Amino acid sequence: MARKEIVLEWKYLNDVSGGVLYYVNGEEIGEGENGFTIFLERLRSVNIGTEVIIRYDFVVSSGGEPFEAIFPFSRRQHELDEVIKQKNLSLKYEVK
Repeated sequence: MARKEIVLEWKYLNDVSGGVLYYVNGEEIGEGENGFTIFLERLRSVNIGTEVIIRYDFVVSSGGEPFEAIFPFSRRQHELDEVIKQKNLSLKYEVK
């Protein structure tokens, strides 16, 4: 039976680059822009109607964090939205 969900997570690298390491369903897929590109490629291959879960760490701040601070792929959000629409996927944001 095919998996009905795909989960994207990431962790920030402990270096001065501010880079991110992406994971899909617990599997490391790549770093930075390349990692997010791999994620988008995987999304294009899932079944129509698959649930896409963006799982992120809860962030507390006095003024609220901007989207860009919480989601390292915010600059490419439009690409994610396009694939979601093309494949008729459902999108859910989930706090770890």
